Amino acid sequence: MGISVPARRFKGAAADAADSDGFTQRRLGLIVGTLGWLAAVVAFAISLTSAGAISAGASASRMAALDVLSFGIAIAALGTGKTGIALVL
Repeated sequence: MGISVPARRFKGAAADAADSDGFTQRRLGLIVGTLGWLAAVVAFAISLTSAGAISAGASASRMAALDVLSFGIAIAALGTGKTGIALVL
C-alpha cells in the first residue's frame, strides 16, 4: 500500500567527489573545521591570558597587543570554520 524504496544509502555530491587517493571533499571540510575549532581555543586561551594580565596590572601596550592578537586569531578561526562548513556542504 505504500511506495517501496530500495534499501541503499544516498550519498551527496561531496561524498562522490573523491580524489585519486580516496580523499573526499567532506573529509577535507571536517579537517578544516577542526582546525578552525583549534584556532578558536587558542584565541580563548589568549583572552584568558589577557584577563590575567589585567588583574596583574600589566601595561596598556601589552594589553592592547594581547587584545589585537586574540581578536585576529578569533576572526581567522571564524573564517576557517566557515570554510570547513562550505567544503562539507
